[in-house]
Amino acid sequence: MGQNLIPNYSFEDTVPIPPGVPYLYNLASEWTFANLGSPDYFSPKNKEFGVPGDFFSNGMPLNVFGHQYAKSGIAFMGIYIAEYSSVPLLREYLQARLKNTLVKDSTYCLQIYISLADSCQLGSRNQFGFYFSNILINTNDKNVLNFTPQIIVSPTAYITDKVNWLEYNFQYTAKGGERFIVMGNFTPYSNADTIAIQDGGMEPYFKNIYYYIDNVWLSHCDSLPKSNDIKVSALQKERFCYSDTTQLSVKIQNVSVDSIDFTKDTLVIFTEVLHNGTVIQSFQQEIADNTLNYNGNLLGQDSSISIQLNPIDFSQLGKTYQLKIYARLNSDEDTTNNILDTVIVNDLSLGTVSSSSPLICTGSTVTLKSEGSKGFPKWECSMNQTDWIMLSEDTVATHQPVGTTFYRFSICDFYYSDTLQVEVNTPPTPVDTTYLFCKGLAFNLVPSKQLLNQGFSWFTSLNDTVPFFEGDTLAIPFSQNQIFYIASKVDSCLSLERGKVTIDTENCGIIIPNVFTPNGDGVNDFFFYSSAVGSLVDVEISTTIFNRWGEEVATWEGNVPWDGDDLLNGTYFYRVTADGVEYKGSVMILR
Repeated sequence: MGQNLIPNYSFEDTVPIPPGVPYLYNLASEWTFANLGSPDYFSPKNKEFGVPGDFFSNGMPLNVFGHQYAKSGIAFMGIYIAEYSSVPLLREYLQARLKNTLVKDSTYCLQIYISLADSCQLGSRNQFGFYFSNILINTNDKNVLNFTPQIIVSPTAYITDKVNWLEYNFQYTAKGGERFIVMGNFTPYSNADTIAIQDGGMEPYFKNIYYYIDNVWLSHCDSLPKSNDIKVSALQKERFCYSDTTQLSVKIQNVSVDSIDFTKDTLVIFTEVLHNGTVIQSFQQEIADNTLNYNGNLLGQDSSISIQLNPIDFSQLGKTYQLKIYARLNSDEDTTNNILDTVIVNDLSLGTVSSSSPLICTGSTVTLKSEGSKGFPKWECSMNQTDWIMLSEDTVATHQPVGTTFYRFSICDFYYSDTLQVEVNTPPTPVDTTYLFCKGLAFNLVPSKQLLNQGFSWFTSLNDTVPFFEGDTLAIPFSQNQIFYIASKVDSCLSLERGKVTIDTENCGIIIPNVFTPNGDGVNDFFFYSSAVGSLVDVEISTTIFNRWGEEVATWEGNVPWDGDDLLNGTYFYRVTADGVEYKGSVMILR
């Protein structure tokens, strides 16, 4: 439907009269009066007095001039057309600014609905007209406007129907520049053309003529609204997914000027599902009440309802379906817009599913991806492939597993990928160990293994990130107490916790020979010290040799081999201090 150039065409939108005006009346927005006459606004929003019996009324449907429902919606206007009493009373005119200026030589179609008020004793013809103006009209009297209307309503037939809304249609070729439309009676008081009607009001002023007006439409002629017409305006997917059964909703829009009452005109919807030209599913639905409408009201002009179709099976991936929907009322004036024929391809796809690695270290994160998927995505994880936990409603997910974990990707909670398995490499925490060594001796540190492929990374502190040694055996001399921290290493993964290796050192006794033979035969040629647990390294040793008379004959520092210094065979005495421990004894030289 094309654009209606008349704003607030059915008078539903309102603005309040400024404070001080009695009874809190409202006016139809976008509409003004071209003179001092004041057309009436009938709506439940307005309280009205003076109706038969002198009580208050809502103005619609009962009002001082009669009884009438709106053509559509809940509001309409009333206007004096002519006064045929002895003294002319007034003329009333409604005026609106068009949404767009009319284009020269363009043809427009005008549509209006009119009903004569119940109280009128007269009907008229050739009185009511439309004037298209380039300027806003505003006079300070209630007299006839001195303009020649371009359109006259019902020039030959008397308007006498007090029950129905009469539809009138006209064409107008624009002069160009017209910006306002004014409606009312532009004929002089003397040009009365009336006919008497029975059952009018008894008061003298009901010898006047009063019209109810609703649904004023001005547009290009190919877009005039129809009285009864609906269209299928959209196919709404309640879910993006096509799984085992898919719920679709069809949007039905009222594109007529009349409100639709489904209790009086049943809406019939027929649906066909085809594959390769063959009907594989069909069903018919009927809407025979107004429960789907807002608050159960009639379906107003430009309003729509969403009707859920029966479940349809589109679950086969890659399959192409043709969906045909026919919806119509018995009174439809145009059924070309009641058909929806569309193609649905179940092109949902799981895409290419992968994990960043099938084996990760404890404390590491695995990244899960689906590339090229279509539909509502979800990643899930499980420890037993039975109980699944949702990770992410996205094509990418990250997770930090604590043990062997299974992952799967789904589309629409219906299509599932193959299960991905990620194992977690968790090297065991090394056992804390304490060693006792002789100070200054070199020893091999060999931590115990719990796995055949287990290795170790050695650190000097608990917080170091870079090891100072990698290997199973650490062989170094120890001159003082020391602590190392080791992490198990399996396939480049380190244990989360480190074991502590404690080195305790102590002074160990030295072995001093009691005889040596410095004769150059290569056997026992020197006097030197040894240890029962290994060679001496970094041990502070001082030695003094005495003869039998107590005279010092030799002295030296460290564990230096001594060849006897050409001393004669015999017994000599020593005093040795090793790391503060003093040793005394004798040694025999035999050449």
